Amino acid sequence: QQQQQQQDEQQEEDDAELYSTTTTTSKDIIGVPTEYSAIPSRLNARLMLHHADTVRPTILKLENMWNKYSKDGLLSPSKHSVIDKNIQKREKNKAFDLLDSLTRSGSLSIVDSSVHVVIAATQWFDKTLVNTIIQKNENPIDTMDCHGLIVASSVHGVSPQALVDASKWPTIKELCAKQLA
Repeated sequence: QQQQQQQDEQQEEDDAELYSTTTTTSKDIIGVPTEYSAIPSRLNARLMLHHADTVRPTILKLENMWNKYSKDGLLSPSKHSVIDKNIQKREKNKAFDLLDSLTRSGSLSIVDSSVHVVIAATQWFDKTLVNTIIQKNENPIDTMDCHGLIVASSVHGVSPQALVDASKWPTIKELCAKQLA
């Protein structure tokens, strides 16, 4: 039991070292990386570290034609339009021009704003759902939950234990022993 406790403490120290590699500034939320494009490679590294070989970062490719729903005013009726690639580029440039003018070419900071980043990961199983349950005697939902915890820890730059209520951590640690080993 004492040896198990020492192993647990060593694992926590290793996790703390691994998960403290995110770069933050005083204006960032603690644990959220400044460089969002680094998240997929960090996610892939952590999935490999935790032997989650059935989960991989996924590249999302958007269609050329988008549907746009907008209103001229708060009480105006909704309008629908289809936006092709040229209009998408023009609208993106207009948005960045507005941002550039509001911040005076970056000399003013934007306070109380949020950035939405979409990160996709694909989970796959080598057997069907029924065969995974019957032949491997595994609950695929538990596996997906454990992998979700690893993904969340990668995105937020903290250890899996930091994302879970302390009273529930022993149960989750036992459930995810294979993935968190």
